[in-house]
Amino acid sequence: MKSIPSLIEIRKRVAFTLIELLVVIAIIAILASLLLPVLSRAKDKGYGAIDLNNNRQVMMAMTMYTQDHEDYMPAPGWGTGRASWLYGAGFPRGGNGATDQMVARQLESVKKGQLWPYLETEKVYMCPLDFKEQKGSKKRLFNQRVVYLSSYVWNGSIISYGRLANANTHKLSSFESHYILQWEGDELNPFFFNDVSSRPDRGISQRHGTIAANDFRRNAGGGAHVGTFGGSARYITYTEYYALAGAPMTSGAALKDSALPNALWNDPQDPRRGGAGR
Repeated sequence: MKSIPSLIEIRKRVAFTLIELLVVIAIIAILASLLLPVLSRAKDKGYGAIDLNNNRQVMMAMTMYTQDHEDYMPAPGWGTGRASWLYGAGFPRGGNGATDQMVARQLESVKKGQLWPYLETEKVYMCPLDFKEQKGSKKRLFNQRVVYLSSYVWNGSIISYGRLANANTHKLSSFESHYILQWEGDELNPFFFNDVSSRPDRGISQRHGTIAANDFRRNAGGGAHVGTFGGSARYITYTEYYALAGAPMTSGAALKDSALPNALWNDPQDPRRGGAGR
């Protein structure tokens, strides 16, 4: 007749040794290290899909605007005094914190922007990842921006980078369809959001495709989404972008004449260099 095992013997049989526990913990840690990057990439793809759609919607609104205005482009927002694609004239400038009151004032101006009648929502002006980071890891940088309601900037080539007379804009037909009109400004430098227009070399975000970007002058392997004059939108890497723009903060001065105009430097008044080097 078999004896009934004691409670102590049962506990010995089911208990884990220290080595077994350490092995289990190690396996869990390995699985977590494998799973977290996958989840992060999946989340970034979700943000990217929304961001790409935002660009498409804004480009569609731009096209509709030109159809209603004899092919003339909306103003790029070269400064905050005049009405532009994003905001109305006399845009209230931030820079001292995105308080509820300041954001509300800016939103009222956005509702007077040239594209508002075609969109009627401010959500398409913000990259969802930019919206998330402004409340967390990059809150301090975000609060220093002048413009709080857009992640995107437009190419100043629309007004020949400030040289077109009488606050006019060029016609849409002056640009090749693949030329880049809109891109995500680099969130690491608040100065790039002092209005909603820029020169190509002034910086593009790397927030998509990497988590290591900490300097707009360094390639962290990421990229951003852009909208084109033809109405399309796509992803562009940091490497591809600066191959077109030239080195950051150099106005494209080192780019060869044979490479210009290109998708970024495309000023119609400068058929030789597209505005680069000025």
